[in-house]
Formats: sequence, structure tokens, C-alpha cells
Amino acid sequence: MPVLHLQADFSSGSSVTLTIDAQVPPQMMELTQYVIRNKSGNPYNAKGLYLNLPFISAMDVRSTSSRHGLIPITMKKLPDGDAQFVDCSMRFQISKAVNNQFTIQLLEDNGTTIAGTSLGIVIDLYFTYNRYNIF
Repeated sequence: MPVLHLQADFSSGSSVTLTIDAQVPPQMMELTQYVIRNKSGNPYNAKGLYLNLPFISAMDVRSTSSRHGLIPITMKKLPDGDAQFVDCSMRFQISKAVNNQFTIQLLEDNGTTIAGTSLGIVIDLYFTYNRYNIF
């Protein structure tokens, strides 16, 4: 099963533009793991964070807190250079292709953009999907 690995370095702010080799066509995808790494000595620390990925819609993630379409990320306080590994199983029916270039946003628990320029964290996302003939 193919894996889509996305690495978002939020050291320079709460929005990161990523580029992948080829589009991933619409299909079922599963977020199987995410890893949060403390890149600096003073990382942004919040219990509840959300990731906004443009290929996941409000129909893919529903919430009683009106944060539709956002992936919840749990973060604990990490020592410098340490990492938090979270195994999960979030399945999404992607209704539009994952483009070659897109922007990921890291949002606070209240759904707003995080203020500041140095968050000090890197988040790796690991998705699996079924189609092999995309590259």
C-alpha cells in the first residue's frame, strides 16, 4: 500500500506550503500516524491543535465544536529535540485530488491562526491509500 508522507516545518509560522512529486487522485486515504518534533528549545505548546489540509473537506471531518474539515492534533510538552509519536486511524474519502503544491495551516483550539513567527515544531503526517498507478 502506498504511503504519502508530509513533513510540515512550522518553525517559521503557522502556515507551510508543501510540494509533492505528483497529484494523488480522489480516493480513500487513511492517516495512520503523526509525529510532532520539538525543533527548538521553546516550542509552541498547546493541548489542542488542528491541521487544515486543503484536500480534506468539511464533509470528511464533522465536529460538534464547528471545526469541520480540521484534523485534531494532540500535543504534549516536549523537551528540546524530543518527539511525540501518535498512532491513529482516520479514514477520509478524498473527493478532490491532492495537488502537487498546497498549503497546510496549524490552528489553535479555537480555530484561529496561531500568532507569532516561530512555533518551533515539525509535524510529520503519514497517510496510506490504495491506488498504485499515480506516479
